[in-house]
Amino acid sequence: MQTIFIEKFIFISHRCASSSSFYQLGPAEVATMKTIITSQTVDIPMGVDCRVKRRVCTVKGPRGMLTRSFKDMKIDMKAITSKKGKITVNVEKWYGNRKEVAAVRTVCSHISNMVTGVTRGYQYKDACCICSLPINCVISNSGSTVEIRNFLGEKYIRKVNMEPGVSIAASPKQKDEFIVEGNDIEKVSLSGKCCVTLRLNLVHLVCLRVRIIF
Repeated sequence: MQTIFIEKFIFISHRCASSSSFYQLGPAEVATMKTIITSQTVDIPMGVDCRVKRRVCTVKGPRGMLTRSFKDMKIDMKAITSKKGKITVNVEKWYGNRKEVAAVRTVCSHISNMVTGVTRGYQYKDACCICSLPINCVISNSGSTVEIRNFLGEKYIRKVNMEPGVSIAASPKQKDEFIVEGNDIEKVSLSGKCCVTLRLNLVHLVCLRVRIIF
């Protein structure tokens, strides 16, 4: 990535009506200065196609295709293809404040994550640590759903559905370990978080029942 910052400095000087002294910017006015342009580029590797149209970025690679919209951000985006076929995505922001300038790097990070997803993918490992609790975790629907059964002897089956494009499978090396895989890092992390949150709620429920009993 390459970042270019061009700062804009303003100096106000005029003669006051009652005196011949000059007026300079105060601390509050200096703090409101804006950056003229903030530019950052993302290099797309060979074998990956990236297109930008109306702030909607589409990345295609060996593992599939990802699309993300950046229409909520007031930035300029364009994909530049060189004569050698190398693609570079340029993100710019003109006259932005502190938060708007920070959004430039955020967009570039999202595009980099999309490139990594369509080339290598993302994998989260989730361990199912159940000690002295009669709980069984079963994978169903071709790796798109996790079922938690026999919670304290209950017949009710609790289900956690994976996000679209995310699959879960049991680890062949480690016992009671699940592997969540996918191309979109946000969907993979969200699916893993849902599984962990449900199990933590169940453990918290067990603790509450133990407190009530004793």
